[in-house]
Amino acid sequence: VALRLPVQVRDALMAKGCSTRAILVERGFEVLREVSEKLRLPPGEAERMWIECTQAPKSFGQNAWELLKQGVQRIPIVTLCQSLDELLGGGVQAKSGILEFCGLPGAGKTQLCLQLAATAQIPAVFGGVGGEVVYVDTEGSFAADRLAAMCTALCLRLSRLASKAGADPALATAAAAMRADACLEA
Repeated sequence: VALRLPVQVRDALMAKGCSTRAILVERGFEVLREVSEKLRLPPGEAERMWIECTQAPKSFGQNAWELLKQGVQRIPIVTLCQSLDELLGGGVQAKSGILEFCGLPGAGKTQLCLQLAATAQIPAVFGGVGGEVVYVDTEGSFAADRLAAMCTALCLRLSRLASKAGADPALATAAAAMRADACLEA
């Protein structure tokens, strides 16, 4: 939940040591009223912001430690190319949002994006993220047949992993549920 605080109000509150919602609530409405008066905000604005602050469950943002903890907890999307995954620190670190790859023609951008579109759907039981993908093709050259082939190969690979002796039965269930046509529909 984002707080709708003007930048100058947020900066003034941070200057007063109110870097999180919890600190502001602990310090009380008076701090917000003082900032509001100092910045000559319209009447009632301090009250509106106070209501929003006291009802919001999160801070103004995240500090570096919180961001680091999130990054450590994030599971990368593997490319299934060991050397590339190692170079990328275990795979592509994608949270939610837009990921862009740039490079010269023929460098492998499309191949990498198609591979990630397939591997992003690897179930968590296999160590994947079990995610969904939106592939935006601005050139009209989307290679659905290539993605279908990659998804088929991925499903076969997961089935082989699941069928190995001593494999967790949950792997077989997840592998059976992951079909190439389902990957293309997701």
